[in-house]
Amino acid sequence: RQTLIKKGFDLTDDATFRNAETAASVWREASISKATGGSMMKEWWYNSILSGGTTQAANIMGNTFASTWELTAQRFTEAIVNQILPGKKADAATFGEIKYALNGILPGLAEGAQRAMIRFSLEAPVFEDEFQTFASKVEKPFRGPKIPGTFGRFVRFPSRGLQGMDEFAKGMVSNVVVGAEAYRIARGLEGKTGEEMSNRITELINDPYSEAWGKAHELARDLTFQTEGGQIVKRLQQIRSDFPVLDYIIPFILTPANIFKMGLRKSPLGSLRLAGKLLKTANVRFNRKSASTFEYTRREAVRDISEQVLTWGIFLGLMKALNDDEDELPWITGTTPVGTQERQLRYRTAPPMSIRLPWKGKNGETQWVSYGRIEPAAVTLGTTVDIIEQMKRAENSEQAMDVLNRSFKSLTNQLSDKTFLRGVGDIIRLSHSLEDTPKMAVRFTGSWVPNIIKHAARATDPKIRTGRVFAGKFGDQPFWDQIMARTAYQALPIASMGTPKVDVWGRDILKATGSSPATDWLYQMAVPIRRYNIEAGPEQQIDLMVLRWNNMHPDEPRYFAMPHPYVSKRQPSGATRRYRMNDEEYERFLRTSGKVASEYIRRLSWNHDEPTPQDMKKLSKVFARARKRARREVTGDVIKRWIQLKAGQGEGA
Repeated sequence: RQTLIKKGFDLTDDATFRNAETAASVWREASISKATGGSMMKEWWYNSILSGGTTQAANIMGNTFASTWELTAQRFTEAIVNQILPGKKADAATFGEIKYALNGILPGLAEGAQRAMIRFSLEAPVFEDEFQTFASKVEKPFRGPKIPGTFGRFVRFPSRGLQGMDEFAKGMVSNVVVGAEAYRIARGLEGKTGEEMSNRITELINDPYSEAWGKAHELARDLTFQTEGGQIVKRLQQIRSDFPVLDYIIPFILTPANIFKMGLRKSPLGSLRLAGKLLKTANVRFNRKSASTFEYTRREAVRDISEQVLTWGIFLGLMKALNDDEDELPWITGTTPVGTQERQLRYRTAPPMSIRLPWKGKNGETQWVSYGRIEPAAVTLGTTVDIIEQMKRAENSEQAMDVLNRSFKSLTNQLSDKTFLRGVGDIIRLSHSLEDTPKMAVRFTGSWVPNIIKHAARATDPKIRTGRVFAGKFGDQPFWDQIMARTAYQALPIASMGTPKVDVWGRDILKATGSSPATDWLYQMAVPIRRYNIEAGPEQQIDLMVLRWNNMHPDEPRYFAMPHPYVSKRQPSGATRRYRMNDEEYERFLRTSGKVASEYIRRLSWNHDEPTPQDMKKLSKVFARARKRARREVTGDVIKRWIQLKAGQGEGA
């Protein structure tokens, strides 16, 4: 308080808080005055992870997709469903409201732009001031400026941009929706017609405190994923508040929860939710002894039924398309597997959460584009495709009953793969294996460098670099050298500082490039839609053969994952000692073993379309022989380096 008074704010004058700019300044200065060194560091880190161009673009795309779908396909279907269902139609969508919704487009653009600039400039709530709420994707632990001055505003540029674009979306949506809501009130609930109805609609739109604006703001927050969470979300937020270290592990709770809530509601699993609500409604209506206060309004019922009409239409269309040819690659794929081995195979054949383009690359590559960051479509589509794939594999009624369980497992896969849920994904992966622990520690250390700097460095590198750190023990020189090298690369991912990622065939894993290398770097930095090029050739045919085997034998999958980075030598005592390869030796080993395996598969015949157990055994022997031969080639150098390291005569890896 004393700090604010010293800065010239009259806190006893109501006019101070009636002026939006002055009130925002008071709020901002109050927040800064309470800041500590730890909160300033947290603000730096939070804005660092938000600073990537793809993060900002994904936010814009998510808001745009959700709003466009809601106000077009969803609203049109609601009008049809509302017309078909018996009973009063006043409190749900009708075709008559379309005219009044369209009238809000131009005002929405103007107000959205104005609100975006105000929010970006003032760093304070502007959209919710009428309702005394603070809806934002920036959650409570990171809310409010901490670092003072011009430098602080510069540091907060990413979060200011994020909130500014949210304000634009909310301003646009609310101005479109308020006309429709005013029509429902005037025409449907109050029964007005003609000029009297028009005057009432104008009155409701001009009154910022009207019920029409309240409904419009509510939907705008929903479509920008800022709706207040339920009991589970609030409990998670409380746990994070009780243990501040969790701010760095799960910085995002509310936004992901709302994205998943909307995505699942619009997926086939949403039918379970709809059925549950209808059963509760029937119980309340027909059971006179029921003490339940549950109320399922016509507006909610029309919305939920319309969502499922659209969902099952999409579901049936996808099922037909995916069932057209069992042997062809799917044209759309589902979620990412949690297991490392399965993930590697999928990315070499049919990348998860991607759509296959109908044309080949210039060298015959199969081209894919990812939909994984277009939310909430990614949740809905990923879940829907997973259900279809599980249904295709079900050969009997018992397996068919297991489809639902496997469908819920796909949600776990999505949780582990979402960028905004990376902390949750890390926890899920650790529950399967602890081998990623060093990698996660390295990634956290590198996260203090703003993503915009790292994205710029990566965008010019055509290769994907490895981030894997093999488990080691304290005092293990190659292990700590790996940690230091990976940390340096995470902080500043210059190509010369990272080790190229190599697949099981010894090939560099390259980023997909477009027709214009001069602009590819800009695409990599600003567009969140990833592209994949799957190289054609005998190796791809073998990978597809393994994928077919796994689809045909889900209980006996084969993956042929990356080999371990060790060589062994029997000691004079009779014991066998293992020596760890360094990065250069391991890369050489992978390239050699992959090249040898590629040579072997070309000499043999395979049942590509209908793989047999003999094919799998033969392929296992191919990799075993190739890796044994490659390991022999590097063993001498690895042991020599370790002897020199132990004797202090040379430098370790």
